Amino acid sequence: MADNCFVVAVSLLYLQIIRYFCETKFKGIKKTLKIAGFSVGGIILFLALVYIALQTSPIQNVLSKVILSELSKKLHTKVTVGKIDYRFFNDVTIHDLYVEDLQKDTLLFVKEVNAHFKFWKFFRGKVIFS
Repeated sequence: MADNCFVVAVSLLYLQIIRYFCETKFKGIKKTLKIAGFSVGGIILFLALVYIALQTSPIQNVLSKVILSELSKKLHTKVTVGKIDYRFFNDVTIHDLYVEDLQKDTLLFVKEVNAHFKFWKFFRGKVIFS
């Protein structure tokens, strides 16, 4: 009888230990999944906000001014743009593009230019338009 009580006590203790570690493990898995879910959700939200921000005219104007000032510095001449429409992640439409040459003569004036570029290479410092 004493052996049976000892076996039952050890079995109950063993079951409690197993239950403790299983609950702890499931809590850890739940916590990990919750953190992963918030991380993925945060990344998706960030990309959506960047996409929406790039579709607004004020952001496009600021970006065009920065790009045009850099281009003017590199070419040592005047470059102006009327309007820029940026679509999705790799299409740009440039309206009223004007480029002067070094003698202050019109080198290029185009009413509308459609350009396609590789989005990820843009972040590596390489801008290739086609």
